[in-house]
Amino acid sequence: AAVTPSDDVYDKFVVLMLKTMGVLEEVRRSDLSELMQKIFGKQLEKNKKVQQRNQLSATTVVSEDQLAVHRDLLIAIADLSRILTTATTTQQTQDDDDDDEEEMNGGDGGGGGKLAVHEWGSKCDRIDKAIATLRSEDEGMAVHVVECALKCCNNLIASSLFPSSWLTLRLAEAEVAMRCLSWFGWTLQRNYLGDTFDKGRVLWKEWLGVGMLFLSNEDFALEDYVDSASLALLRQHYGDVRTIAIRKLTVAWTALTPHRAALADTMISAAVEASASEVLDIQEFAIDVYFQMIRSEFSASSHIQSVETHTIDQIDQLTAKHSHKENVINRYLDFFRKRVREKLASSGDAQLTKIGNTFISDIERLYHFLVQLKKLPNSAQYEDERTAATLKLLSYLNDSRKNELYNRYIHHLALMHQSCSNHVEAGICFKSHGDRLGWSDRQLKKEPLVGLEATPEWKRHVSLLELAMKHFMLGEAWEMAVGVCQELAKAYQEEIFDLKALSSSLDKQSHLWKMIGGQDRVFHSVYLVRFIGDFKQLTSAQQQQQQPQSYMLPTSAVPRPRAMVQVRSLPSERGTKNRLQNVQQNRAQNIPQSFEITPASSPAPVLPPTAVNTTTATTSVVQQNNVQQFDIDDDDTEFDSEEDDADEEVESADDVNLAPLRPVARSESV
Repeated sequence: AAVTPSDDVYDKFVVLMLKTMGVLEEVRRSDLSELMQKIFGKQLEKNKKVQQRNQLSATTVVSEDQLAVHRDLLIAIADLSRILTTATTTQQTQDDDDDDEEEMNGGDGGGGGKLAVHEWGSKCDRIDKAIATLRSEDEGMAVHVVECALKCCNNLIASSLFPSSWLTLRLAEAEVAMRCLSWFGWTLQRNYLGDTFDKGRVLWKEWLGVGMLFLSNEDFALEDYVDSASLALLRQHYGDVRTIAIRKLTVAWTALTPHRAALADTMISAAVEASASEVLDIQEFAIDVYFQMIRSEFSASSHIQSVETHTIDQIDQLTAKHSHKENVINRYLDFFRKRVREKLASSGDAQLTKIGNTFISDIERLYHFLVQLKKLPNSAQYEDERTAATLKLLSYLNDSRKNELYNRYIHHLALMHQSCSNHVEAGICFKSHGDRLGWSDRQLKKEPLVGLEATPEWKRHVSLLELAMKHFMLGEAWEMAVGVCQELAKAYQEEIFDLKALSSSLDKQSHLWKMIGGQDRVFHSVYLVRFIGDFKQLTSAQQQQQQPQSYMLPTSAVPRPRAMVQVRSLPSERGTKNRLQNVQQNRAQNIPQSFEITPASSPAPVLPPTAVNTTTATTSVVQQNNVQQFDIDDDDTEFDSEEDDADEEVESADDVNLAPLRPVARSESV
């Protein structure tokens, strides 16, 4: 005969399972190879770290051996959660809970023949009893245990360790998370509402975060599944698990009406992320939550700055995640352009409608700039395009006074230049970011997208200036590094009062001055090209291209323009001889293999007839005021110095309008 465990055994297993879920999160973040070797003497393959270009941190690839361990641990917890949910102390307790469960599940208690998925939403009286016992012993410990379990569930849904093709294990993770959502939902409503809400605020945020992840996670969006076999498996055996989450969230959100303002940072971002769903119930819940947060803040303060801040942060993350999915981006835009506008129009408050519509227009412009930037590949080939898109975004953010987002993207631009070894440019960006900060003790929030930790304002300011100085030194811009050193020394002396750091800064400054006075530097030549000719055909063809900023034609299709190449060398007090030798030796090599053709907005100057030669390849060189000029025919591949005929061939450099040249990263050449 089967032995039925006593109630005391069940209660102890409940506490054990709750604590095990906290341990599970630590296990998921760890490499188990050494641990398994020490405990069981079993050798496991180590996880691999993969560092990709422009990524701030390496990505961990879990080995197959360790995936098997994680699988067994997850299945054990899932089985234990099923046992504890179905085991009740008395039949009367189960009967009493049926009515409450029917209300929590929105009146739908049937599972439709699917693997008892409806039971995932059942409450568990043993969980309530275990948490009550923990609270009686230590309130802080009880909150910590529940928080760890909810964080574990949050990470199970948000970042699964298993491949996307392991659909059954993905649903096992969903089962564990959904059962915890049901268990702790009842516990939080019973113990952490009203006067005790502040003690459980962090628990409510984690609980709501888990529920909203079910609504926004792509793995549960049946309408977006491409694999027909996986979709058929889900529909046949599981159904849409989001229906359980939306019902529980609706009941809890109603109960949290007096405390909604305290949950703004969680629910605004989550509502925006879930708004792209094509399920009508989720759309309605997302717009209701979002508009309620707008109305709540406006009623309290006559503005919606908090809603704006959280919305912009979420949009920044969503455009990075879905930049190449135009249909998803359009769904998010429709959420603001259609559903939020409709809510504002029906609000009956003219001032709220005006502020809201202005904000939505701002959101549309921000979407445009962010998508234009993030759809570009993270490769050196598109460095110029990414820089141009980032500068446009920064200009918009500066004009609209979105300071936090501006600081984030000036730092992003610095990291991009750093990855391309553009040290001076990176230093300028780091210093620009630092110049926007002060020296107060105000705590700045964490910026995970650019790798900045939460620190006091003065500490981040110092770290940015030190980064700027480091890159100026790497780029041999020692004069700029001295300026940063002087700024740091003044801050150490007058703001931070760190005399040891002041002494170190002065030593660095002394070393830099010695390098400026004693080290020789070479400044490479810079070529600026202006094409002169009839560009009407090129202009009309350029307007038909997908990339209007860069249009290249084969040599045969280009009219025979006359190019004025201007070579300027940066001034230098020292190293003039070496610099001139470098120009002479590398003159031909420094000329780019392809040029960006940009017709001038104003008519190009007409050169003397004697300067145009369309039958033979001619080249003339003039040395005037440290400027070298070349006449280039389109068939020229070499430069022959003809200083004697320079005055007859080319006019003075001051009479020629020269436009900046940027080499274009393309395989074609002109």
